[in-house]
Amino acid sequence: MNLPHFTFLLGLIVVACLTYFLHECAHGLAYFYFEIDFDLKLNTIVLQKDNLFLTQFQKSVIYGSGVGFTFLQGATGFLLVKKDSSNFGFLLLLSAAVFR
Repeated sequence: MNLPHFTFLLGLIVVACLTYFLHECAHGLAYFYFEIDFDLKLNTIVLQKDNLFLTQFQKSVIYGSGVGFTFLQGATGFLLVKKDSSNFGFLLLLSAAVFR
């Protein structure tokens, strides 16, 4: 395997892992905003209280925060690819579309 293919594959792995982590962090920021105790785990968030009542607005903000992050990541990747043929932009766009 030559070096450019290896670095592209390594970049894809790093960006995909960051996508999973930052997507969950976006949900975590929404929980933090509503002052709800949570634990950030690998690819999930565990709430401290089992029978927690959330309003419809809180659910919309919490669940929508991950969607918003993924949309922002995809839009950023698209703009980077459109501006010039950026490998990083392509990785962002691919990661937003496939890995989330």
